[in-house]
Amino acid sequence: MISNKKIKSVGLALGIAAFVAASLIGIIGAGQKNDGALIKPGPIDPAVVAPAEQLGKAFVMVANHVKPAVVSVYSKKKITMTEPEFNFPFGNNFFHQFFGGQLPQMPQLHQFQGEQEGMGSGMILDKQGHILTNYHVVRGVDDIKVRLADQEEFEAKIVGTDPKTDVAVIQIRGHVPDDLPTVTLGDSAALQAGNLVLAIGAPFGLLQTVTSGIISATGRSDVGVADYEDFLQTDAAIN
Repeated sequence: MISNKKIKSVGLALGIAAFVAASLIGIIGAGQKNDGALIKPGPIDPAVVAPAEQLGKAFVMVANHVKPAVVSVYSKKKITMTEPEFNFPFGNNFFHQFFGGQLPQMPQLHQFQGEQEGMGSGMILDKQGHILTNYHVVRGVDDIKVRLADQEEFEAKIVGTDPKTDVAVIQIRGHVPDDLPTVTLGDSAALQAGNLVLAIGAPFGLLQTVTSGIISATGRSDVGVADYEDFLQTDAAIN
């Protein structure tokens, strides 16, 4: 037996589907007359697009202000790799048939040194050259380099880490430029769900990539990352 509630739910779903289909047909057919001739688009009303243009200018202004302080972080770690000097072409089982379980003396393993490279983004916090980045980028590495927006490179060292939240602070070694650009940290407690946000980073070494989104939620906890959690959730793409 089907209840009235289920019948209403099915009817509502079909009604929504019909509305969406009709809307799509209207959109697809909006550019054509009944006789198949294309309709020439009318002029764009500046008053209608003005708010979108202003929002776009605001995004550009914020991005240009922050981008110089966004850096690429490169790391290197020396690792030891092991491989045999010789491999039997058909595997050991093939030779067992001829030697009755007594194989010739196995070759010695050969060890050689290699490098493992890491890459990530960071932002310059102050004029002393402190940079906030991800812990997994600098974990257990031997060398760290920072590339600024103007392509200038510096050696860096680890100052502090928080593995549970995947956060690390590194610092430029040696002389720090006097005109080093820095970010301005805001008050996260003042943010609300729905606020516009920009994510600016350097994915795969591509400097100053910008994406946009909104604050989806504040005060996120119980996500199993750290003992104390009070996170901002956003839908801005992190490339």
